[in-house]
Amino acid sequence: MPLKKLNLGGTKVTNLQPLREYSLTELLLHDCPSGIDLSPLAEMASLETLALPPNPQNLEALRKLPHLQYLTFDYIPAVNRVRRFWETAEYFWSDLPVETLARAEKFAEAEELLRERLRSSGTTDWIGLGAVVLARRDALRFRAFCNEMMTPYEQGVSAGKCGSQRGGLSWQ
Repeated sequence: MPLKKLNLGGTKVTNLQPLREYSLTELLLHDCPSGIDLSPLAEMASLETLALPPNPQNLEALRKLPHLQYLTFDYIPAVNRVRRFWETAEYFWSDLPVETLARAEKFAEAEELLRERLRSSGTTDWIGLGAVVLARRDALRFRAFCNEMMTPYEQGVSAGKCGSQRGGLSWQ
């Protein structure tokens, strides 16, 4: 029976060259050493799910993998060995510029990019934006962000769109 799923998470593996001969569908590299070269995976067309190690090299080489569905830095093993991936590959690639800026501690630039996305798409990725604002370590800015975030919620509650006001939230 061919090997399809491989969990190397938490190991000290640093060389992925031996994996080139396999047709894996799932590869877990979370909690591996930083800086692993991912280029050996670029020809693994069967790969569908990949949990990344920290600060990998040649990440862009994976962009062309035809069947890659889930790609994340934030792999979280769930209870009873159920695996959860928070990001589709499409979301991962669209969010990569923000991730890159945040990892480089360029929080102001990451915040501006997220705010521009919110303005242009109309989506409300408040969690991602909140994480970046909080990382800036500016309590007043974070408090202003919390008030900004609550405004649409409170408007929805008063319009009867978000459940009950009973026991509601106060950010005062």
